[in-house]
Amino acid sequence: MNILSLDRQITILVNNFSRNSIIFDSSFQILANDYFFPVISALSLFFLWFSGGNQNIRLLNQKLVLAGLLSIIFSNLVVFLFNLIWERSRPYEIYTDSINLLFYPSTDPSFPSNPVMVCSGIFIVLFKFKKSFGIIGLFLTVIFGISKIYVGVAFISDVFIAIILGVILGFLCYKFIFFFSRYFDTLFKWIRIFGLA
Repeated sequence: MNILSLDRQITILVNNFSRNSIIFDSSFQILANDYFFPVISALSLFFLWFSGGNQNIRLLNQKLVLAGLLSIIFSNLVVFLFNLIWERSRPYEIYTDSINLLFYPSTDPSFPSNPVMVCSGIFIVLFKFKKSFGIIGLFLTVIFGISKIYVGVAFISDVFIAIILGVILGFLCYKFIFFFSRYFDTLFKWIRIFGLA
């Protein structure tokens, strides 16, 4: 059994739990929305930008926000590059007889899942702010990914690889910001002049 065959079987298995309970179906439809978790993660960055009891803590938090924003940019770039190489169709497009589509049809390629990668990148950065916050965020990202499989718009590999890549990109962006920390200190001094930090 090859990897793609296993990917297909697990995806169909998870998706076939759908249409058995209207409560589960409705819940997963809400959770699979491309705006629900990404907006929560973006609002987390917004909150972090203005948090901190003193100027030093606030500066540290704002560097984390910058790392989170960089991870969003690079996540989208990586997804774009993957899509140039492989325009993977969605499960409901390939396995029309086996997949229950409970969501609106997506128009972009399936691999890797863009919003899942963005969320995992943000929450691994926020893990550096507060471990419990990052762990909860990553757990919610996994739920987000499972919901996309459940409603039939993503393969398990789309989600799994997106989480791994998001975590790696978020970590690298964090390291980049803090490696060049002194340059960003100067940037934030100028931002504070305009009352934005």
